[in-house]
Amino acid sequence: MLRLANSALVAHPGVVATIHEALLMVGEDALRRMVTVAMTGAVGSQRSPALLAMVLTRARFCELIAPFLGEDPAHLYLLGMLSLLDVLLQTPLHRILETLPISQSMKMALAGDQCPAGLALELIRSLESCDWTRCEGVQQRLNLADGAIASAYTQSLHWAAAMTGANEATTPLT
Repeated sequence: MLRLANSALVAHPGVVATIHEALLMVGEDALRRMVTVAMTGAVGSQRSPALLAMVLTRARFCELIAPFLGEDPAHLYLLGMLSLLDVLLQTPLHRILETLPISQSMKMALAGDQCPAGLALELIRSLESCDWTRCEGVQQRLNLADGAIASAYTQSLHWAAAMTGANEATTPLT
């Protein structure tokens, strides 16, 4: 992060010396991309590529539907990234939530709370499992249009495939 903030790409006249300054200089989107790349590299070699693609799909899907829910896209992106942390770390979710330095609302959503963020996770899980009845129920509770869900899910699958270097023709539709 510091290297990026001090690179010629950013064109900052001084030296950026702290992570906070770097974050302000580079921006949240660049940080998100860097975290995604780092997670892909760190976890990718230890876990199945399909699991990593699922995490990335969830993150992107949650980010894309956030505006429809009145939620912060960056907040829901992180929620999607964390939604399979228990599987990635092979640790029970309740133990992870005890130590994870995130907001209480995010912890509740990860634990299955029926708040909009929690329902966003329920929606992506119902899409993944092809549980159309559950998907329709969540869609109605969130007052989302059919086209918004399908579009966000398709975009998410393509984005995850691009991030992992997978061939989109072999990316599963569910």
